[in-house]
Amino acid sequence: MKGGLGGGIPVVAFWTASVGEAIGHVETLPWTLSIPVKAEPDGRIKIALSVPVDTVLNPGETYSTPRSFIAVYSGDFYEPLRMWSSVLQKEGWELPKPSNEAYNVRLVRMGI
Repeated sequence: MKGGLGGGIPVVAFWTASVGEAIGHVETLPWTLSIPVKAEPDGRIKIALSVPVDTVLNPGETYSTPRSFIAVYSGDFYEPLRMWSSVLQKEGWELPKPSNEAYNVRLVRMGI
């Protein structure tokens, strides 16, 4: 999204009954990037990890892209999310603990 808006989990996954493929990044800090996806008329999927770069490097300077991955897996989208979470936890990222409010269920009666 433009203007630095967005968020979420930086993983895109596709799967069939027999195999899945995922792409994403495994940085512990947020990056401004996009993961555009396009379905081609022949049924193939085009996907990329795009990092906008608006800088000029001087002699001796370096630029690093985010550590990224492509994974082939079995099962549904929970498998690459589990792998992504496992990598980040090994880097020292702690899973946020859900608040009690996350588990509260409020039943609302609807008049019909």
